[in-house]
Amino acid sequence: MSVNSGHFEDGRWVTGPTRETEGASGAPDGMEVRVNEVKAQVASAVGGVFSLARDLFGTEQGHRHLEKRINDAGTALEGAIMDIAREAESIIQGKTHSDGKKERK
Repeated sequence: MSVNSGHFEDGRWVTGPTRETEGASGAPDGMEVRVNEVKAQVASAVGGVFSLARDLFGTEQGHRHLEKRINDAGTALEGAIMDIAREAESIIQGKTHSDGKKERK
């Protein structure tokens, strides 16, 4: 996916600055040049995101990558739940408070 920067001027596609952004000398001012450069970078980044999404969801390699990341996240979530369950069981049994201190009797 490629993106050409430009604009319509008098019914045709023109690359470069608009007439309104040209300075008195006919050249674009420094800020407009910078804006156009960043605009092109953003368009390129968006194109990269779409390309990545197409590869992740449309290829076997992408499916394997997503499956691995999902499994890793599930394992981490399961570990966190087990840690919470152990802490809750410890609190319920009166062994320690949630701050790790023993309960006084």
